[in-house]
Amino acid sequence: MGLGGCYAILKYLLVLLNLVFAALGIAGIVFAVWMLVAPSFSLSLTQDYVISVIIILIASILLVVVAIFGILGSLKESQCALTTFFCLLLIIVVAEVSAGVWIHINSDSLKHQIEKAVELTVDQEYHQDESRRQLFDTFQQKLHCCGAKSAGDWIGKKQVVVSVTSRPDNYTIPMSCCREDASIEECMKATREVKPAGAVDYTVIYQDGCYNALLSIGKEYSCWILIFGIVIAVIQVLGLIFALILAFAVNRSNRYKG
Repeated sequence: MGLGGCYAILKYLLVLLNLVFAALGIAGIVFAVWMLVAPSFSLSLTQDYVISVIIILIASILLVVVAIFGILGSLKESQCALTTFFCLLLIIVVAEVSAGVWIHINSDSLKHQIEKAVELTVDQEYHQDESRRQLFDTFQQKLHCCGAKSAGDWIGKKQVVVSVTSRPDNYTIPMSCCREDASIEECMKATREVKPAGAVDYTVIYQDGCYNALLSIGKEYSCWILIFGIVIAVIQVLGLIFALILAFAVNRSNRYKG
């Protein structure tokens, strides 16, 4: 295979890599827009979460733009487009590495913020915002958890008391804390008749708090997230190398033509 054949293969490999970038960017845009417009999320997202979603949206749009420059530069053999692609992709790679290092360094602080956010939801927002209540109920049902750290977090909170009496020693645990195999009668009794000095019936109520459940999910999928990140990083580095080689090849070709 001659130099021209290698050049053609390199060109179409770069197109293929940019199609992957474009697909990832479009997926990120769809996800971010859905997070912003879906009623269950848009009404309950805090300012920090909204900013995070907007950052994801901007990064995804930038990735699509990068892919467009890469595809055009490869097919049109444009040194300008390839150089722009290389610079933008390099900025993205540096930003990703910086973000990864920052997350690793501030992991304890991030865990603390997540813990405080879950506690705030249980202590205040659950009782004040219907959309937040529905969202956290879904969390408790899907993650098989209850409260921030345990079901005891709900004891004594301001809740809509639905117990059979109106005595002040009756407290309510959300029914979303009930285990899937618990009967309606068991669930109603366990959530409506919990006394301050009494033990929560953990045969009916989920025992783990939602903060620990979130951390467990993060640990469970951390390996896959790491593998995904490494694969993306390798693809991006290959994109940088291919773009650089192709740009030099185009420049050399233009010199010969000149």
